[in-house]
Amino acid sequence: MLLRLAVLLVLSASVSAIAAEGTPAAPPPASSPPAAELSPEAAKVGITAAEPAPDAKADAGPTTLDSPERVRDLCAALETTNNMHFTGEPSEIAEQRRTHEAERTRTIGKVFRVDVPSKGFSFGHYRTGQDEVELDGDRPLYALDGALALDLSGIDDVAFKSTPAQLADWSRLKKANTLVLQVTFRPAGDRCPGNLFARGHRLAGVPTAWRILGENGAVLGAADEENQPLDPNSLSAQAAAPKSVKVTRVTLDESSDESKTRLEGVQGALDRCMGNARRPGSMVVSFAVQQGRLTEPQVIMDAARDEQVSGCLARALAGAVVVGAERPSGRGSLTLSLQ
Repeated sequence: MLLRLAVLLVLSASVSAIAAEGTPAAPPPASSPPAAELSPEAAKVGITAAEPAPDAKADAGPTTLDSPERVRDLCAALETTNNMHFTGEPSEIAEQRRTHEAERTRTIGKVFRVDVPSKGFSFGHYRTGQDEVELDGDRPLYALDGALALDLSGIDDVAFKSTPAQLADWSRLKKANTLVLQVTFRPAGDRCPGNLFARGHRLAGVPTAWRILGENGAVLGAADEENQPLDPNSLSAQAAAPKSVKVTRVTLDESSDESKTRLEGVQGALDRCMGNARRPGSMVVSFAVQQGRLTEPQVIMDAARDEQVSGCLARALAGAVVVGAERPSGRGSLTLSLQ
């Protein structure tokens, strides 16, 4: 009898303890997997899982390559994923590849500027009848104490307006190491040959502007993106580039009264596209209107002949509020003036 009573007391105590404890707490959630370890090359170009920067950043003014470190960063961004080492889970590696490809695409679309010192370039044949002097295109351009060798397409065709007296003055400045060849270009898209962390890099590019600079940065000679000489007396580097853009005309197919139609909330985005503009002119853009906003912008005439700027302006127009439209949907066109 006593043994049975002891057993009952033990069972009762066990049940009470379980009731007091309640439902066991859920196990803590599994921690997120550690971020993939990036190779030095990937870390150098800032590969992360973050969303790529907006395209508008690619439309800022030219980036100056003024140090070997910037050249190295540029070459890192141009590196192809097949030549890079990524670590982590397959999904993380795929994300790293995607992010780097997006960065590489943005870099190829950017414009860069480099100053080539006197010892980094040479003049070639002088065209007596035309008063023009050619660049010597038989070798790359060297800048930053040899840290950058620049192969630019069409360099054999580049020439500058120069009388014999002016050329003699340029030669004097060149001997004194005060003559500078300033080049603005876009990367051709090729990776830089050699080791990513080598002392010198060789880079291929497509030129957009050439300038011969003298003392105090004075523009002595110039050539355009087609490598044709410009007269600096009538069109200097500073005067050639437009600084502002205006919407001068908005026309809707539904209405003949242009005075009632205008755009709102777009000027700031348009202005940000002017950093790379090289010449004044006008552009005509066709578009659709959906729910009172501009959509499907398409450049149908570009008198400025500047594909990069016209593309930026078209993207900037998307989403603008169309004021004065009689219907929420329709089509129209507008004119932009680059001044």
